[in-house]
Amino acid sequence: MHRIRLAPLVALVAVAVAGCSAADADPASSPGSTASPSASSTPTTAPSASEEPWQTVTADDGATWSMPADWTTVDASTEGEVGGWLQVDVLDEDGDRVLSYAHDLGGLSGLGGACQTFPEVQSFAAEPSQAGFQPVRDEAFLDAAYAIEQADGSVVLSIGVVPDSAFDASIPRCLVYNSGLHPANGSTVSFATDLQTGSGDAASSTTWGFGSFDEARAFADSAEGQTLLQVVESLRLQP
Repeated sequence: MHRIRLAPLVALVAVAVAGCSAADADPASSPGSTASPSASSTPTTAPSASEEPWQTVTADDGATWSMPADWTTVDASTEGEVGGWLQVDVLDEDGDRVLSYAHDLGGLSGLGGACQTFPEVQSFAAEPSQAGFQPVRDEAFLDAAYAIEQADGSVVLSIGVVPDSAFDASIPRCLVYNSGLHPANGSTVSFATDLQTGSGDAASSTTWGFGSFDEARAFADSAEGQTLLQVVESLRLQP
């Protein structure tokens, strides 16, 4: 699979649920807030075994995560009339956006979609998130790598925080939303390669498109994929 340069994260979310129904409305863009992420001067270690020093990033809402020392962040926050959207894009050593941290600060619009068929979802890695998300009934949040099948037979890979219901085959879905709820006020938080992954994401038009589930799994298992998963696993939210 060849990697295409990432497009900006679409700033739209609602609640941390996986899927949508035919009655849902189309997603709308969301305004945001100001944020100035800062990297600490003291290197830390990766959340799993690693020989290389990592740095710690702190967002304006107090959220922290660890990432390789040669990665950088860019403030992509926006602010609207009714609220804000805090967004910190994570760039790898080549300057490509590989993850985004997003937090609704009152500027949400909506999300949704409609479909007649429900794509196959395969999980390659999933562990309970230690970030500190607010519980939602019996819903748990996972740090996961998974892929969704597309109409043309290709798949789209996603790495990030996701509700465990995303992998419940008994729940029909068009989209999987990579998001959870902030422990302070229940607002939406996302830390992932993309905010949402769905059956409309043709692999030819996304950075995370692969020709098959096997190809996507191979990337998830590679050093690059495992590094992304480690960064996601290191997220900690401030209540």
